[in-house]
Amino acid sequence: MLLWDKLHSQGFFREDIYAADFGVSSNSKESDDINTNLHELIVEAEKRYQIIKQENNAYAIDDIKSEVNALSLSETKQLRCKKLRYLFVDEFQDTDNGQIQCLVWLQQLMKCQLFVVGDVKQSIYRFRGADESAFDELI
Repeated sequence: MLLWDKLHSQGFFREDIYAADFGVSSNSKESDDINTNLHELIVEAEKRYQIIKQENNAYAIDDIKSEVNALSLSETKQLRCKKLRYLFVDEFQDTDNGQIQCLVWLQQLMKCQLFVVGDVKQSIYRFRGADESAFDELI
């Protein structure tokens, strides 16, 4: 699951994984073979994982993140909710890139002020994609 955790923390979900280039940066026949095999392996594993979840009527937290990410990338310009003036996020040091992208999308869509609080030295979720560069990434 470490591969999926890493991909999801970087904002890569189903469709992104299917389209991603996981390749080696060298231009050779061997590199092309590695790229092709690696891509096929990862895409097939993702498809099987989705089937297993569907068969077991299971829904993972990353599915929620995936749907929010897809919504943030869509052309939808309205959400059915009250207008926000402020969006506060505590413990921001523990957010991953996918969560940051969603926060920025929501802030821009709602035209609200985004206020984040956190301490880089207290980040405890690096194992799931949080990064000490969260504040820099937000900027």
